[in-house]
Amino acid sequence: MKMTFDLIRETVFILDKEGNVLDGFLVEGITERDLPAESTYYTYKRLLVPENHCCLCGKGIDQLETSCVSNSSNHAIVGRDLSEVPVQHVANSYELTLYEVRFEEFLFYLDKDNLFPLLAFDPTDGNSSLSV
Repeated sequence: MKMTFDLIRETVFILDKEGNVLDGFLVEGITERDLPAESTYYTYKRLLVPENHCCLCGKGIDQLETSCVSNSSNHAIVGRDLSEVPVQHVANSYELTLYEVRFEEFLFYLDKDNLFPLLAFDPTDGNSSLSV
């Protein structure tokens, strides 16, 4: 599948349905890209939250003493092993619906609203690309 991205300056990641990064590239203006067959979603680098960071304000676990933008001022730290993080600063699955994104040994988290599905298209209908 071929897609056309038209963005001022943004890093785009292409993901499969399991959340694995298949491709990542910088878009500056109109950029056409062939996508892997198993491509399911795309998102932007600025929307990814690294492991051990707050998914609300972006601060890391070394900044827990600073206030967050949440109503309670508590952070919502995401990650797999948060045993050292005070419980009030750990993101809860019943409060947030996040998608885990994997690239090699790195983990990132993403709000599902920022995970954009790639629309399937029929190449016989005369369209050679999709615009995002």
